[in-house]
Amino acid sequence: MIISDKYKYIFIGIPKTATTSTRHAFNEIEDRELTKGGTKTKTITLPLGHKDNVDSATALQIKSHNPEIWDSYFKFAFVRNPWDRVVSWYFHALKRGIILPNNIAYKTADKLDFGRHKMKQLSGKFTSVFSSPTKEFKKWLLNDFEKTTTVITPGSLKEPLHAMLPCLDWVSDEQGKIIIDFVGRFENINSDFETVSKKIGVDVKLPHVYKSENRKKDYREYYDDVTREFVAEKFKKDIDFFGYTFEK
Repeated sequence: MIISDKYKYIFIGIPKTATTSTRHAFNEIEDRELTKGGTKTKTITLPLGHKDNVDSATALQIKSHNPEIWDSYFKFAFVRNPWDRVVSWYFHALKRGIILPNNIAYKTADKLDFGRHKMKQLSGKFTSVFSSPTKEFKKWLLNDFEKTTTVITPGSLKEPLHAMLPCLDWVSDEQGKIIIDFVGRFENINSDFETVSKKIGVDVKLPHVYKSENRKKDYREYYDDVTREFVAEKFKKDIDFFGYTFEK
């Protein structure tokens, strides 16, 4: 999440929808530093969702904490095909050590600080130890998806914030009505990011940060009928509202 008083925008960063790339892009125009330990932009006391101390929050949470600026600021987010997004989270979890090689162990978010250095040492070995990435993906998805989709520590809020909430939940109110000004799509990220930039009145380029080098380009290769339906049920909101299908 970024709240910019300088350019009067609010970015709702949904995990695994080019959020880190977007943050880095706007770092070029903001008086802020994406370095561990602090940021110079305005933040609110909400669940910590990024190592660079940029908070994560849903649009509804931001609105409730910032009613004085909500109506006048340009609010935007990006959404993503849920089948693709889940595969992206899987490889993110491997890289971060949330999932250890061959599913030896799983670590929930509140335990990640313990042994993080050792897990980072192992992170580069993940794909080599998997005899069948598709098989391991299925095992994780059906058995440990809920345990390893990080629950972000709730700062001043009482309720936890789940990183892999359906995208609709990040940008809507309790009735499922979109409450932000622009919803871009990961699938059209370059053109939609350009639309956002023009609306804000800046000229910035979107970098590709933290590219997963070891995953197959086509997310569909990781699924069978069982796992495909599993994601369809978990993310029914996104599929129905945004019109996503397994094929695109």
